[in-house]
Amino acid sequence: MSGLLSALVTNAISSCIDKKLTTWEEHHITKKFIRDLENWTYSFEKENEGTVLSSDRFYEYINNHRIIQQIFDFIFSPESNSMVEEEFTSILKNKITTSMKENINITPNDEAVISRFINLIVEKTKKFLSDKIPLEDKKSNYDISQISKKLDILINRFDSSEIITKAAAVSLKDRLSSQPSFFNNCKNLKLLFKCAIEHIANYTKTDYNQIILMARIKSHETGLVVFADNVSVWKQRYRLVVLDGLISESYATDKIIVAQNIANNKKYFNAVSETKSEIVIPIKMNNNIVGVINSESEELGYYSEEMIKNLCLLSKDFGAALHELNYKPNISLNELPYIHIK
Repeated sequence: MSGLLSALVTNAISSCIDKKLTTWEEHHITKKFIRDLENWTYSFEKENEGTVLSSDRFYEYINNHRIIQQIFDFIFSPESNSMVEEEFTSILKNKITTSMKENINITPNDEAVISRFINLIVEKTKKFLSDKIPLEDKKSNYDISQISKKLDILINRFDSSEIITKAAAVSLKDRLSSQPSFFNNCKNLKLLFKCAIEHIANYTKTDYNQIILMARIKSHETGLVVFADNVSVWKQRYRLVVLDGLISESYATDKIIVAQNIANNKKYFNAVSETKSEIVIPIKMNNNIVGVINSESEELGYYSEEMIKNLCLLSKDFGAALHELNYKPNISLNELPYIHIK
């Protein structure tokens, strides 16, 4: 199938530009972007051979449901939608994976690949449009009040005790008033992991916190691996995460999960008998999910809005720090440090 997906993207963008952007005079820039987008997509296909991206079913679904056109419509017509980009890409990814799960087995790694594919199209097209917009127009497009308005829409739309997208939006809104990163002084991954798990333990005040990242566990197999924790000696510690459970669900769906009573959540994987409540927060790097923060408590209803807010802010800075230190999701687990604090 390699090459068909990139051709599908090229045809879709060409059609969209013909309909919406016919007044542009710099046609050579437009044509270069189309060629570049085809090459980027083709390279992405080659890098992800053997995943769901190279399956006939994925190509057919993307083609039959006009997925590329939906992405372009979202980017080219921001005035016609009320969703922020993060919400749009998450909903689209979930729609694709949910439909395909009826026919083939979709792994968390496949879902991550689908997310990266969507983000590739979104980011490259946004960059192309940004380069075409005069400087004075860019200022109004990125006005903070408009960003804040869309975040308010997102905050009001989602409010669930189990899956809290609202908290993520609130934390992002708070970050519009820029503050220093938690991890400015972390010069390597070992220091970063140690600093991060200490912050998490300080915020939650529990004896069971973990930083979990995607890594290569075998030559051709990736999985979620614990790289830092403060688990008490009398509680079970582990490195590899099972595919079922709230941790994998948060990673696969890009959603903050707050289970204030795990007895009411059928997806909870009972690793520690004392656990009564749990929170899982995705870690993102360049808009791609690379892991999660996990915390568990022996008290029911333990996690407050303040804890959620602080952990969301920390997760955002942690993802940025990973990027600065050149973390790669397919890195071998043996190449990364494992940090345990008491």
